[in-house]
Amino acid sequence: MTATLPTTNDLLPWALYYHARGWCVIPVNPNSKKPCLETWKQFQNRRPTEQDLRNCFSGKYRALAVICGAVSGNLGGIDFDSQDRCNWWRSTHPDLAGTLPTERTAKGLHVLFHCDPVPTQRPKAQKVELLCTGAYIILTPSPGKHWLTPPNGEIPKIDPFTLGLEAFGIKKPETSQLPEEPEETEEREEPEEQEEERKIASSSSVSSGNPKALSNESQAKLDEAITSTLPTDTGQRDRCIFTFCRWLKAIPELQDLKAAQLKPIVERWHARAYPIIGTKRFEVTWQDFIYAWKRVKYPKGMLLGPVLQKAREDTQNPPEATDYEDPRTQLFVRICWQLQQIHGEQPFWLSHRTAGQLLGISHTEAGKKFEMLMEDGVLGIANAHTKIFATRYRYIGQHAGKELE
Repeated sequence: MTATLPTTNDLLPWALYYHARGWCVIPVNPNSKKPCLETWKQFQNRRPTEQDLRNCFSGKYRALAVICGAVSGNLGGIDFDSQDRCNWWRSTHPDLAGTLPTERTAKGLHVLFHCDPVPTQRPKAQKVELLCTGAYIILTPSPGKHWLTPPNGEIPKIDPFTLGLEAFGIKKPETSQLPEEPEETEEREEPEEQEEERKIASSSSVSSGNPKALSNESQAKLDEAITSTLPTDTGQRDRCIFTFCRWLKAIPELQDLKAAQLKPIVERWHARAYPIIGTKRFEVTWQDFIYAWKRVKYPKGMLLGPVLQKAREDTQNPPEATDYEDPRTQLFVRICWQLQQIHGEQPFWLSHRTAGQLLGISHTEAGKKFEMLMEDGVLGIANAHTKIFATRYRYIGQHAGKELE
């Protein structure tokens, strides 16, 4: 490879540079990310000539892409659509991260490699996708793209399934299949991601000794349980595991199984959570799951009903409740105390809206009661709310953790 890396942001020099590398270059719309040529599919099997490129990139277009596969010398790639996943991959594969051509995108990274043959099926998971034959990658100098490690010299030939992608739920396909409609990597839709994750979920086994396949309905619930309880930041692993146990307890086919029978499922949850969690060793996640699985009393969706009933029937208030005259406030204190008993040393969750429904008041009034109890030292915030989880509270009054006499 003797071509010189361009120093301009003009498309034509870059198109000719990629062409000299043996890559198949096409113009794309930077907004829709769709090919600009009506007959572009012909270039899945043959590269445009240098004159074709000069005609295309003489000022009319503003972005370009390279088609993956044999037409580009067995070029493939990985699209990391999350900075957390980028950081994890670069930290666990420092040699490859410093060698493979790597491009910064608006949300993450494109990592390119050579592979013989390039897979013809496109495994994808949430925020990570393996780019295979028929896919195309928008490259520098297109808007929002620039090289961190430019494609100078020979690109290593590697097996993409040795790059640690199983940590994101991407496994080597058993069959090869050319996608009907090649797509640019950044233009995925959420339903497609969810469907692909359901396919991954369907391969899991419940029992390690004699695998038992779940029904389609239970597989869908299991997929939702994993996706809905993944941490979004470090420091959330413990409570996410407890919440994951409650989700699993709500699946009839799983609720009565021993923890050991659920280990393959826990391993898959850990693999999905791995890029985010601070404690990486699976054995720590596994021991915390075993501890939580034995102590979860109420499955997801079946907690507040029994708590409210018990709080209404138990007219003996914790000492903190006697400071309030309003029966609804006293009931609220009893509800919070009951929730803390159920969760033991772990914090409990309760949203303003749910509290308002339990007490028969608006969520605004419920929010005022939360603030009053926190100001009076009855409740404390253990974890602030996130996009996934409601605020986690602790009952910190003098009667916390004690049985009523």
